Amino acid sequence: MKIALLTTNNPQTSSALDGTTYFIYRALQKHCGDVKTLGPIRSLRKLVVGRLLDKVTQVLLRRHVAYEHLHFVLRREARIIQHRLYRQSYDLIVAAEATPELAFIQTTIPIVLIEAATFTQRRMYDPAYSRLTERSALEADEVESRAYNNARAILLNSQWAAQSMIQEYFIDPQRVYSVPFGAPLLTMPPKEIALTKRRSYHCTLLFICDDWRQKGGDIAYMTLLTLEKDHNVQAELIVCGTTPPAKINHPRLKIMPTLERSNQQHRQQLESFYLRSDFLLLPTRCEMTGMLCCEASAYGVPSLVAQSGAAADSIRDGLNGILLPLNAHGAEYAQQIAALYQDEQRYHTLVLTCRQHFEEHLNWDAWGKATQTIFQDLLN
Repeated sequence: MKIALLTTNNPQTSSALDGTTYFIYRALQKHCGDVKTLGPIRSLRKLVVGRLLDKVTQVLLRRHVAYEHLHFVLRREARIIQHRLYRQSYDLIVAAEATPELAFIQTTIPIVLIEAATFTQRRMYDPAYSRLTERSALEADEVESRAYNNARAILLNSQWAAQSMIQEYFIDPQRVYSVPFGAPLLTMPPKEIALTKRRSYHCTLLFICDDWRQKGGDIAYMTLLTLEKDHNVQAELIVCGTTPPAKINHPRLKIMPTLERSNQQHRQQLESFYLRSDFLLLPTRCEMTGMLCCEASAYGVPSLVAQSGAAADSIRDGLNGILLPLNAHGAEYAQQIAALYQDEQRYHTLVLTCRQHFEEHLNWDAWGKATQTIFQDLLN
């Protein structure tokens, strides 16, 4: 099977590690066929004119323009893509994190779209899309809808996203598939890590985020305080990827302000955090991918996650973590953590089932095999 992979970046370079395209490329190459990349698409209209328009709009209106959704940009990119398609014969076009680029492509080759969420969902929860001008939001939504209808099959990361695609964009359910992404890991941690894992002396909580408020940072901090105050559990909180507000202070609060997965030192530091952590905290107001839960499960680290967005597709309650209501506070998280941490046998069992669930469902090999079946059915 010859596959043309359309991405906005180069999925074969380390810079792609901060997204999903690197892992999608490797999984497609391993399980689905011969993959040739069509990206990156370097459009001067997008890089210069589009960004300039966005900057001017920010200054004048304090709003943004979705310059990657501008028609005059995408029509030019469609011509570039179609020119590259003519160079070889392909069985499938797969677009990963490149939905707008599909909108104006004209081809008889079947197109498969891979996405984490719909535009409606991104606009509700992603700060990059929540402050668009009304005109830009309408134009971007129209572009995304055109791209969805241009695809023969749409692979989404969660049932949450699949339902949005069907209910809000009226895409035929037979064209929509829910295939959870794997963990964002270059190499799989040895199984022995989970088999030999034991509780740490201080209950260590790992909180990874790029936005303190949106990801529930205050809940994570209150969990730390409540564990000590109400449950007599000495705890440590590791914050990775952001700097908490100045008022957040604790003697056992460790901060790694920046996390770039394309940076080898950052990856090594993150791995050391997983190895010493007892729980991953993810009280996010909306979880787009659930990939952090997959990653934690690989290390045998149970996740405590707010039941929002894609969380339910990466967490099996009681198997590789605990799902809590979206309105749960630090007290509820602390209660669940204390009950597990203070029961050594129950905690160790959860560690083992975390790893088992990762090996069976939450890795890119599982994603690649499921995707291969979908591709074969599509071509047949």
